[in-house]
Amino acid sequence: MHDRGEHDGVITRTPATAADITEFFGMTPRESMRAIVLRKDGEIRGLVGIALARGHARFFADFREEFRPDLSRVPVWRAVKAAMWFVEAYRGPVLALADAKEPDSERLLQRLGFEHHDTQDDGEIYVWPSSQR
Repeated sequence: MHDRGEHDGVITRTPATAADITEFFGMTPRESMRAIVLRKDGEIRGLVGIALARGHARFFADFREEFRPDLSRVPVWRAVKAAMWFVEAYRGPVLALADAKEPDSERLLQRLGFEHHDTQDDGEIYVWPSSQR
């Protein structure tokens, strides 16, 4: 018999709307974004996608702290892979920051195909390979 824990629950993903992004961040971000919203039991728990800036895009993943136990679940990984479509379709450089506070961020970016580019105080900078051509 399966005992449902707090990390169990239905996780869904959909394309993020402007309202979803504003709800998640509590404000309208200055950057334009293309993202996938992750919901657990109907509530927004995370976003993954790209933020568009002048001349480049930034790949990001942001989530609520209570969602951390769910990050290794298959629906979350599928959302990350779906968001990679934004990276692959973007015609300019795509950067990503491996956050020094997130122990698996470098490994995850490498697994997705990003390549190490530079070091900053707050983490390692990675770049999407097609951006280097």
